[in-house]
This record gives sequence, C-alpha cells and structure tokens, in this order.
Amino acid sequence: MKISNMKNLNTALDEKQKEIEIHGNISDKVLRSGLISNIVFVGVVTLIVGIIGTIVFGITYLISDIYWTMAVAIISLCVILFAITILLTLKFMQKLNIGLAIKLRKYTVNKKSGKILLVRK
Repeated sequence: MKISNMKNLNTALDEKQKEIEIHGNISDKVLRSGLISNIVFVGVVTLIVGIIGTIVFGITYLISDIYWTMAVAIISLCVILFAITILLTLKFMQKLNIGLAIKLRKYTVNKKSGKILLVRK
C-alpha cells in the first residue's frame, strides 16, 4: 500500500497492512519514529509500571505503616521521573510522534531509494 499523508498511514496501521510504502513529506517523521519505536515503547512501559508501583506501595504504606513500602513508593516515583525524562527528551530532540512510534513497533523500517518501506514483523 502506498501512503503519502498521516491520515492514510494511521488507517493502514489500524488495518495492520503487511507492507506500507511511504512517499512525500511524512517519510522523515516516519523514519525517525520507526527507528526509535522500541526505546519509546520501553519508556511508556516503564512509566506505567512506575505509576502502578507508586499507587500500590503508597496505599500499602498508608494502610500498614511498614517503612519498606514507603521506600519502594519513592523508588517508583524516581522511575516515573526517569521515564518522563526519556520520553520528553525523545519527543523534543527528535521531534517525534510518540503515538506513531508505539504503533510502528510492530513494523520493520527499511529505506530503499529514498522511499520508506514498513514491513510487518
């Protein structure tokens, strides 16, 4: 499938096309997002795990007053800050779309003769 704008790309990704060929001015954004997609996915998973850990161990500390649960909650807060730092650094330094990067994690990015080719893994 040949794509030249973001709306069609999102449609093709939602339909889980096996092969997508990118043309036009969106190819640079797709290339950047595709190359960094695994790092963004790890950052998002780390953020979610940090949030869940903070909530669970924070509530456990309030209920039981065990000091190690407070330490784990504080460590989870630090994990959240680390994940946010990674994601914001990638977003602003690489000018990347985080949602697109997460969707492109399931695709292999190839560049052939100035065209970007996405192949489903």
